[in-house]
Amino acid sequence: MFEIFQIHLSMSTIDPSSSPITTVVATTKDENAAAIAASSCIRKVGRPKSPIHAEFEWSPKFGDLKCDQAKCKHCGWRGAYSKQNMDRHWKNCLQRPREDLHALEARRRFLSTVPKRLTSTERSLGLAKVPDWKIVEGRDAIYRRFEFKDFSEAWGFMSRAALAAEQINHHPEWFNVYNRVEVTLSTHDCDGLSQNDINLATKLDEFAIGLKSQHDI
Repeated sequence: MFEIFQIHLSMSTIDPSSSPITTVVATTKDENAAAIAASSCIRKVGRPKSPIHAEFEWSPKFGDLKCDQAKCKHCGWRGAYSKQNMDRHWKNCLQRPREDLHALEARRRFLSTVPKRLTSTERSLGLAKVPDWKIVEGRDAIYRRFEFKDFSEAWGFMSRAALAAEQINHHPEWFNVYNRVEVTLSTHDCDGLSQNDINLATKLDEFAIGLKSQHDI
């Protein structure tokens, strides 16, 4: 059994006055069904084409999603990268006052810079990297006492520590008497230990070794 398909070919490029030519192609139903089944198995490649979609960032196969992911550049919304999802979100996004979007963006940027308190697993892994530091009793902080050969060496250590602290905008609590420097690290923004404390403790250990310090913990 055959199905008849009509294909109209414009011949205007050859003769503008000529009428379209109709070509008749015959295919069996089985062949037609096989072609449709084969095409449905092919994953379509490419992103939806629309001026709206320029307002979204794109990342392939994000996380556990089985499809690509879109992220709105204005409010941070994330979802499956499809024309339906993105068009629907964009209509909602346009209904928000622009000042609200600016406030959301400012808050998101601020929160991205705020240190996060370490989880129990992260805490254990972090402390394993700085074994010479001790937990402060009754407080989520770490402490170490450094001893140097004289005040000049202790001052050199503190100067290098101050520069490192300024670079990461994270400042230690310390106490200095002659050749002894006592340092306590904790993050006030999260009221406990953060990755910044572990990073700075590692730096201070490196500085002390570089100065060939003799310390007593």
